[in-house]
Amino acid sequence: MNILRVSVPPWCRLRVCRHWTLIIALCVVSLAGTVHADGELRLTDDGKRKFSPVFLPDGESIAYCVHDEPTNVVVKRLSLEDSSEELMFPDDTAHQFDPAFSPDGRYWCYCRSGAERQLVLVVRDRQSQGAEKLFLPSGGLRSTVRSLTVTPDGTRILFTISCERGLQIASLNMQLEDLQFLTESEGTSYWPSVSPDGTQIVFSSSRDGAYDLYVMDSGGGNVRRLTNSPTRDVRPKWSPDGGRIAFTSARDGNYEIYVIDTDGGNLQRVTDHPEADDFATWHPNASSLVFVAERDGRFDLYRIAVP
Repeated sequence: MNILRVSVPPWCRLRVCRHWTLIIALCVVSLAGTVHADGELRLTDDGKRKFSPVFLPDGESIAYCVHDEPTNVVVKRLSLEDSSEELMFPDDTAHQFDPAFSPDGRYWCYCRSGAERQLVLVVRDRQSQGAEKLFLPSGGLRSTVRSLTVTPDGTRILFTISCERGLQIASLNMQLEDLQFLTESEGTSYWPSVSPDGTQIVFSSSRDGAYDLYVMDSGGGNVRRLTNSPTRDVRPKWSPDGGRIAFTSARDGNYEIYVIDTDGGNLQRVTDHPEADDFATWHPNASSLVFVAERDGRFDLYRIAVP
């Protein structure tokens, strides 16, 4: 076999090197998503309505809800490595909402629409071939369970439940037994998120008028107010390092993502766009957030570094 050898002068080698470096860099950005001038990295591009993103225990993939069709809500799994997607519960033809996972990956939880209740709690045990347990909230057809989260020790699941006192926060063990109510206030209490050490819970409540953030002990006691906004502070998420809380607020006239220290200080605005930014969830490294952004009327997952 004849091999053609070409002598390349040093100045040309430098240009070739720079040329391929640029190509490689562009390919890396293309694989990861589209980086915008404001530092946002787009992770999906189908534009469908999305909500409730959450990282899986592997830290390398995200589960989120999407209106896959106009009348069908499903949970999908997005790989951050190659941007591939798959249905998480392909055997379930009902609507699926608000996924949550135990830290060891054993229990996969979500809310399912059903004939007997508006939404029921589903827990699948992956160590038992996906054996499924259901919790049906008491009450009639409109009874519901939403906004799931699992405690850091993997022993209990927290959620918002409809009851005689309105929407309150409660918990069950992973066998869906031992129901405990953690709030019993006036107004609505919603969106619980547990601190990494398991000792505190942040949530949003309308007990004093507009929705604000509150923190309570893991058993429901020692409630203290964290924010005081004339509009809505909702969907809080405790950071994996325990130091901050991300949330959505309309305090500046539009839904944006903010972070605040756990003592209520050092409020910072993370996003700034005329369309809505919502449903923030922390990356496991605690230095960035994944959220749902509306851009030109389309809804996709984005990632942004936290100041």
